[in-house]
Amino acid sequence: NMGYTGSERFAPGNRFGFFPSGAVGWVMSQEKFMEPLKPWLSKLKFRFSMGLVGNDYANNRWLYISEYSKDGSGHIVEDKSANLSAQWEQAFKKDLGIEMGFFGNDLTLNIDLFDEYRDKMLISDDNNTPIWLGTSSKGAIKKHGIEVEANYSHRFGRDWTFSVGGNFSYSDNRVVYADDAPFSLEHQRAAGAPIGTPTGGLYLADSGFLTSVDDIHSSFLPVTMDKVIIGDYKFIDYTADGVIDSDDKGRIRGSVYPPVSFAFNTGFSWKGLEFRMLLHGYAGKWVNYNQIYEYEFFKGNYSIHK
Repeated sequence: NMGYTGSERFAPGNRFGFFPSGAVGWVMSQEKFMEPLKPWLSKLKFRFSMGLVGNDYANNRWLYISEYSKDGSGHIVEDKSANLSAQWEQAFKKDLGIEMGFFGNDLTLNIDLFDEYRDKMLISDDNNTPIWLGTSSKGAIKKHGIEVEANYSHRFGRDWTFSVGGNFSYSDNRVVYADDAPFSLEHQRAAGAPIGTPTGGLYLADSGFLTSVDDIHSSFLPVTMDKVIIGDYKFIDYTADGVIDSDDKGRIRGSVYPPVSFAFNTGFSWKGLEFRMLLHGYAGKWVNYNQIYEYEFFKGNYSIHK
């Protein structure tokens, strides 16, 4: 497959992108030398695909045009300047899959190994570019992982059918390049961390709280001692310089995009009557615990979070 696509978001010289892809497969179970295994191995297929995928997503409709607008005082001000170098974001994807069926395909097992490298991403360059320029730079990420799916279905007699199955996936992603400020501390950079990792967190020491007056006097504090009481947070001096300040903030565990997802399904049918159940979950997802989660009906939000 080959695609040649244009987008009005980019300057004429970067407007079109070429995105080829291809796939190949081999149903090994159809070969003659597999005949002796047919009673229990009913399907065995290998497939491989790779290709480029394009994306023209951006915050502005026309990135290569400089625009003007009114500020709150009614003055005419210039917005971010034109970006003539913006172009298609592209992702190079690869996938290796194995499909297996057993006992007349009553039992199926599918395994996929995937890999992706995405570059030329348009990201806000607020850390490196002066506000009067405001152009966007290009970021890059990489991702790889595995997905496993298994299902069993069988008909009992004329009227009963039963099925059960599940899937599990794990993906590891890393930011290759982002708009990290020059000379920023290593533990505060987005590059090298999973996508969406919070970078402004502080780690807690010991139990996480100041438990006594002696504890207050022997701990590093972010403020003067007279402003601290028993029960306040006890922070780790990450940079080991004897001071709790903004340099101690950094990446914390978790990600906006959960690395692990899983599901379980089961069901049965009897003479046209069907029952299906699906359980689905994630692991490793980071959620910002903000004020909405602390109070019921916060500012008219009539939902209770537990």
